[in-house]
Amino acid sequence: MTKSKVLILFLSFLVIFSLFAVPVHAKTEKTIYPTKDTYIDENLPDDNFGTAEFLHCGYLAGKEFRAYFFFDLSNIDSGWEDVRLYLRYSMFAGSFRITLYWVSELYAYWNENDLTWNTRTSLTGTVGSYIIPDVGVYYISMMNHISQDDSYINIVACATDDQEDFLVITSREHVISQYRPRLVFTYPTTLLEIMMPYILAFSIGIPALVIVGIFAVVWLKRKKKKPSTSLKYCPQCGYKLPITAKLPRLWI
Repeated sequence: MTKSKVLILFLSFLVIFSLFAVPVHAKTEKTIYPTKDTYIDENLPDDNFGTAEFLHCGYLAGKEFRAYFFFDLSNIDSGWEDVRLYLRYSMFAGSFRITLYWVSELYAYWNENDLTWNTRTSLTGTVGSYIIPDVGVYYISMMNHISQDDSYINIVACATDDQEDFLVITSREHVISQYRPRLVFTYPTTLLEIMMPYILAFSIGIPALVIVGIFAVVWLKRKKKKPSTSLKYCPQCGYKLPITAKLPRLWI
């Protein structure tokens, strides 16, 4: 196979691939982490745990732990269609029920390194109660709790009153980013994002198709000009002879 044929086959494959490849459209996501988080301990009412890698939530010997999370939403673009809160839980036996509360707006800007049980903020509305079935990362839908124009969210994780145990929630200080608390906003795919793979495919496919056509025309013309090998010619006069004709020895 000649080089020109190989090139034509390669370009033909490129055209077919680019024109018929089906692009996959993934949703656009934006992830943010808390700008501050901590927990408070009723057993140690004057101690601060702002730099703790693990946050306690629940009860121990009748005394309570609460975990605080503050997310700054000022850099979040509106238009998202879904938002989820991811938390990683560990160190508890069996299922565990937690309740998320809003922090009162009067205490919205609490200091991570100053908050203690004795200086704790008051709570307002309830976000919801959730059962954590086992150790791991679980999400809570915040679609009905965050609006497009909110500038922050400020929540506290508490155990239900009948809980006789406590769990540990990984904080933003954890070295593994996948274990940190986070909000994930999902945005719908835009028309430009949908069309871009097709635009790129045609921008490659159409020029390649033109090149294939040019090479095919050139190749066909060269093939037509090639003298036929189905005839014999007289070496003296150049007259065409049948392919079966035998030339005299003196002509050879």
